[in-house]
Amino acid sequence: MTQDSAPILVTGRVGAQRRAAEPARAPGHQPPRAADAMAALSPREQEVLQRLRTGNSNAEIAAELHNSVRTIEHHVSAILAKLGLRSRAEAAVYAASIETAQPLKADA
Repeated sequence: MTQDSAPILVTGRVGAQRRAAEPARAPGHQPPRAADAMAALSPREQEVLQRLRTGNSNAEIAAELHNSVRTIEHHVSAILAKLGLRSRAEAAVYAASIETAQPLKADA
């Protein structure tokens, strides 16, 4: 290794390498508003998101929705991409926040 070469990242954690390769979020990044997010998701993706909220595994979701595990993995990936989220945990928290959000009441 020469002095001009960049050091190679070596780690025993695959996830750490993956995180390092992910693009950084812009400062102040916020997921889309609930109404916009639900409109962006297909009806099946909305069902999967609600099951992620309860902490179900891909296998459990697949059994409940009568799909293959691979199909559910695809739906989860699409949900994360459409909502700008990084993990199932973020998706679960986001789904819970949508469910607990109260719509604003119009002034009478």
